[in-house]
Amino acid sequence: MAALNQRKGAASIAQRRNGRQTNKMGKPVPTRFSVLPENEAAAVVHLEERGYPPIAIEDDDDGLTVLILKPLPDDEMPKLVQALPIHLSAKVGIVMGDRPPFTPRPNA
Repeated sequence: MAALNQRKGAASIAQRRNGRQTNKMGKPVPTRFSVLPENEAAAVVHLEERGYPPIAIEDDDDGLTVLILKPLPDDEMPKLVQALPIHLSAKVGIVMGDRPPFTPRPNA
């Protein structure tokens, strides 16, 4: 639980390197999942039960609670997406990669 109490802000620009999202320094980028503060405990339990415990929790400037999940290889991201408690999400969509949300994939 100590890791869950770490609250810090960080922004990064994602790039793709070796099948992982990485920032400009080549470090893997964690997944961020926003919930309303009153849904934090339920979202944490939901993720822990599915093997994806948050590594940290932050509060954003809009009053939302952001669960930070460890960086995963691209081939594991579909499993994480299936494990996310979408019914508790404070956001409407999920963004993966460095493209703007809901844009078609290149060469698709």
